[in-house]
Amino acid sequence: MISLYIMNIIYIIVGLLIHMKLMSKANNYKTEESFSAETIIHEMSNLAYVFTKEGRLFRWNKNAELTTGYSKAEMHNKFVSEFIHEPDRERVLKEFMEVLAESDDNERTICYNLQAKSGELIPLLALRSYAVIDGKEYVIGIAIDLSKNKDSDGNLNIQAAEMKRLKILLEAEELYLKEEAGIRLDFKEIIGQNKILIKSLNRIRHIASLDNIVLLTGESGTGKELMARSIHKISKRRKKPFVVFDFASLPQDMINCELFGCEKGAISGISQARAGKIALAHHGTLFLNSIDKIPLTIQLRLLHMLQHGAYERIGDPQLLRSDVRIIAATSTDLNKLVEKKLFNIDLFYLLNSYPIATPPLRERISDIPLLVEHFVQIFNKKFNKNIHKISTRVIRELQNYSWPGNIRQLENIIERSVITSPPARLVVENIRVSSIGETFVSIAENERLYIIKVLTKTNWRINGNNGAAKILELHPETLRSRMRKLGVKRPKQ
Repeated sequence: MISLYIMNIIYIIVGLLIHMKLMSKANNYKTEESFSAETIIHEMSNLAYVFTKEGRLFRWNKNAELTTGYSKAEMHNKFVSEFIHEPDRERVLKEFMEVLAESDDNERTICYNLQAKSGELIPLLALRSYAVIDGKEYVIGIAIDLSKNKDSDGNLNIQAAEMKRLKILLEAEELYLKEEAGIRLDFKEIIGQNKILIKSLNRIRHIASLDNIVLLTGESGTGKELMARSIHKISKRRKKPFVVFDFASLPQDMINCELFGCEKGAISGISQARAGKIALAHHGTLFLNSIDKIPLTIQLRLLHMLQHGAYERIGDPQLLRSDVRIIAATSTDLNKLVEKKLFNIDLFYLLNSYPIATPPLRERISDIPLLVEHFVQIFNKKFNKNIHKISTRVIRELQNYSWPGNIRQLENIIERSVITSPPARLVVENIRVSSIGETFVSIAENERLYIIKVLTKTNWRINGNNGAAKILELHPETLRSRMRKLGVKRPKQ
């Protein structure tokens, strides 16, 4: 048998090799996918898992799902006791607490019966150890299915080596993330682990430190502004202003003044001079939302500003210099607008030099449990609630819905559900379960129906604390403008 001294030397060498490999990867960015602890755990043989110090399942591998019979969504956040046969529960939980209490590198072994989802009892020999990852305490475990493995003693040595390797890799991942200049830490507001989302975040990582124009595309409610803020936070302009300008929220005659600035009296109704959003974002980032709604005449002014770095305020012939990074966003296919001559082709090519897609929620179904938990925590604090039980039935219904309004719609539904739910348990009502053959409505139609629903609730009152504009977090005039555009009219009495 290899001595403990030699084994420790091997672990140190493995750790150094992994560290060198990760640093090389961080410097070269040879692949789109970043190093992931989830990938590490899936490499482990038999059952591999990580529990938080509160006893909630944090990470696990496919073998754990196959053995327990639970799906990925069902496994998320389960308590350690939920996997243990009742007669063994007290003993195993005591051992779990002892691993945390000892807080050292000693491995502990225990035999117990795992109770699968089907009710089947599976004898396990588990090896557990304490670990601190990114300042948080965890219990890392690898378990052998004794019903399938006759050579449990010899296999246990292999599992011990694998668990040590897992700990080294998890700790190395923490170092790798910090060496990446905190890139992923700045994505903490973007909740999800879906591969499509991670690909978009990797594109953000590659472009953030540069001053290139970025075009964010995707359906309404997918979090384009959140991604724009993430780009700003990890750019060299992060200490300067991040200014939002939404072309869809203003009447066309006001866009010129609000974007470029104007002198007093230059436009009818303007009683004082305005600096404009471009001036406010000087040396920072200007986020142009709903860029597809920009009028053709203003497209030419914006194109000139982007090409020459200079512009004029309305009513003032003085040329002003602009030093802003532009991030634009659209929910519309700009190519089609160009074909219809509704969008300047030169401006399109300039904006579209580095597009990043924001995936719709229906393509991120696996992220719904994480998003639900995230929103529940937020609204627990907002409404002084203590909801901590989210049933698999609720998650399943949410995952079966088509989400035409994407994450924004999910957030609104969870907010209402937290308000109306009984203590402790989340109850979600009026979720229409979609089928494969469901007919989808457009984003505009979904918005129109939602505005009508809110107006009906407020008895078609727009202004005031109990008005629809307050609920929708819109300026009353902006809401009236949207109503006119969408054809929303109060029904005759």
